[in-house]
Amino acid sequence: MISQKKDSKPTTSLFLLGIRLGMTNFNYDISNVTVTDEYWGGTQSVPYNNVSTTKFWYELTAGIRVEVIKDIYMGWTVRKKKLLNKDATGNVTPWYIPGFGISDNSLGFNYTIGYKFHFPVKKKPLNKETKAEIQKK
Repeated sequence: MISQKKDSKPTTSLFLLGIRLGMTNFNYDISNVTVTDEYWGGTQSVPYNNVSTTKFWYELTAGIRVEVIKDIYMGWTVRKKKLLNKDATGNVTPWYIPGFGISDNSLGFNYTIGYKFHFPVKKKPLNKETKAEIQKK
């Protein structure tokens, strides 16, 4: 997004945009669900044990990462989450979805501090043909 001067050091700061897809398959239990019979009167406690479900969602993300001191980076990311499949009306839905979070929470925020490690790179020796090409230039 920012043009570099010819002799300047390349920037390692980033502006990030992205899309994520997520899926989770899990089982959950809900206890103390009371069903009231409006016609006959009375109530009954119904347990929901080992209910299996699969949820799909997508996330739209945006953020920045900036080098604040040599090899130390700080940044943040904001994401908007949206479930692609919901339970039918009347079904018991889980409060917390693994990987997604609280089922009615659609915004997320991350803050990061990181360090860039430099690993030594072993250079390959040049063969005779490559050396000759370099000398010609």
